[in-house]
Amino acid sequence: MDKILANKRRLIVLVLVVIAVFLILDYHSRSALLFKVESQHRLIQEEVSQLEQTQQSLMADIQYATSYAYVQQYARDENQEIQPGDVRIVPVSPYEVTPVPTPIVLPTPVPVKNWEVWYAIFFEN
Repeated sequence: MDKILANKRRLIVLVLVVIAVFLILDYHSRSALLFKVESQHRLIQEEVSQLEQTQQSLMADIQYATSYAYVQQYARDENQEIQPGDVRIVPVSPYEVTPVPTPIVLPTPVPVKNWEVWYAIFFEN
């Protein structure tokens, strides 16, 4: 009878050890997965932060581009427009001279023989 009880106890202990090993392996795999997911979460949070900063910058650009000050600056600087009461001043050259283009002299290529090309490839730097 003692032998049967001892065998049952050993069997129960063996089953508990096997279950414990499986639980430990499962815990290890889940903790590795948790570490991977947390690192991905950090990367995504950094990307979200950068995108929010970009969005704020773009919103500020849109707000400035739709403002009256930008329209005035663009009209004066880019379109060269004036407001009523302004006097446009256009600088004019004192001389009506058309610039003469300077001709560019291109050197004529010297014909090289085929064997000289091969010699230069193999024996010169």
